[in-house]
Amino acid sequence: ANQEDHVSMGMNSAIKLAEIVDNVRRILAIEFLCANQALHLTGHSSRVNELAMEAISIPKVEEDTVFHDLIVEIEEKIKKGAIVDAVEREFRIAL
Repeated sequence: ANQEDHVSMGMNSAIKLAEIVDNVRRILAIEFLCANQALHLTGHSSRVNELAMEAISIPKVEEDTVFHDLIVEIEEKIKKGAIVDAVEREFRIAL
C-alpha cells in the first residue's frame, strides 16, 4: 500500500555485523599467534604481553605446522574473554 518498512535492513545489518565481529576475532587470533612467536624468538616482553601469551598458551612453533587449529583455539579464547580476564585480574590485584 505504498508504505515502506523503516527497519527492513535491520536483519541484514545484524548478519553483516556478526560477520565483521568474526573476521576481527580471526585477525586478532592471527596477530596473537604472530606476537607469541616473536616473543618466543626475542625473549623481550612486558608483563601485559606475558599475561596475554600465558592465557593463549601456544608453544613456540619450531617446525612446519598447520596453523588453522591454533588460530581457531586462540579465537575461542578471545571469544571467551580469557586473554582480557588474565590481564585484568593481574592489574586489579596490583592496584
